[in-house]
Amino acid sequence: MELNYLLCGCLIVIIIIVLVILLFLKYRGKEVREPIKLKEKPTKPIYKHNKQIAIVSTIPWHIECVGFILEYLKDYDIHVYLDGDMVNYIDYFKTKYSLSNFRIDFFNEDSYEIIIKLTSNDPYRINKKHLSILHVPNEEFFDKKDNSSFITLTPLVRSNYKYTYILSMYKDYIDQINYNKNIAFVGKFSSYFVENKYDIFDFINNVNGKLFCFGYVNEQFKNQNIVNFDNIDTITMMDKLKQCSYILIKEHNDRYSGGITIALSLNIPLIMKSSLADIYKIPAITYKNNIQELTHYINKLSFEQYKQIKYNLRSFTDKQIEINKQRLINILPKNDGSR
Repeated sequence: MELNYLLCGCLIVIIIIVLVILLFLKYRGKEVREPIKLKEKPTKPIYKHNKQIAIVSTIPWHIECVGFILEYLKDYDIHVYLDGDMVNYIDYFKTKYSLSNFRIDFFNEDSYEIIIKLTSNDPYRINKKHLSILHVPNEEFFDKKDNSSFITLTPLVRSNYKYTYILSMYKDYIDQINYNKNIAFVGKFSSYFVENKYDIFDFINNVNGKLFCFGYVNEQFKNQNIVNFDNIDTITMMDKLKQCSYILIKEHNDRYSGGITIALSLNIPLIMKSSLADIYKIPAITYKNNIQELTHYINKLSFEQYKQIKYNLRSFTDKQIEINKQRLINILPKNDGSR
């Protein structure tokens, strides 16, 4: 009996020794680690508006309009849904603002209370209440419903439906003073789109400057003072614009000219017809009938005068950004779907 107890005791001791050895072998060389601490979930204030905005387009132009939305709605998370971007405006805007971009296939309107459509005649249909940019009169087309109101970028475009005029601009000011006579034209520079092109040629020659043309399809001219930049990406275009002293605004009467936005945003003085400057109330260098009226003025303009023009333009843009920012905020849909 005593022998049995002795054997059992020895067996228990042996088992304990084996377990100790196994545990030692398992954890040998391993450091003792502190328990992992979970990060606290960031707290966000509650806003009256949904803070996510979707920008939508299935056509590859008017992407430049994303810029003023990013500038005016910096407090919002902007998600851009596109099917194409001809000159890579989004790449440029990503160097200035925070945004997320996706293919249009991933857009779900149920995920957003605030939706902005870049072009009113884009055939992509949105069922919820949304904002839509009307670029040309009477082209509301697919947005002629009670669920949309319109933004126009110029007083020249009006609608029979509810709309708000908002001047498009953002801040990417060029601080350097380019006191030369290089003049930029943004858009299609051809006989069909620019009726006064020969007056422009004479003006460029008479001021001994160069005309930098940025557009999708520009005519080729046998003139050493005309420099064409066909289909270049936006980042490259903005870099080339830094070499220019002025931006020439196309004479127009039925739609917006994107050159206005670029000139204001980069703080490059504008050259435009006085009747247009009066409509937009922009402090521009103006001519009444023919651009050649400005030949003497440009040739005699001093460095200090040019510097003052840039200062006045920047003051105007700073003020207008705040005014137009509030206009846009005022027409955003509320969480309950109203405005």
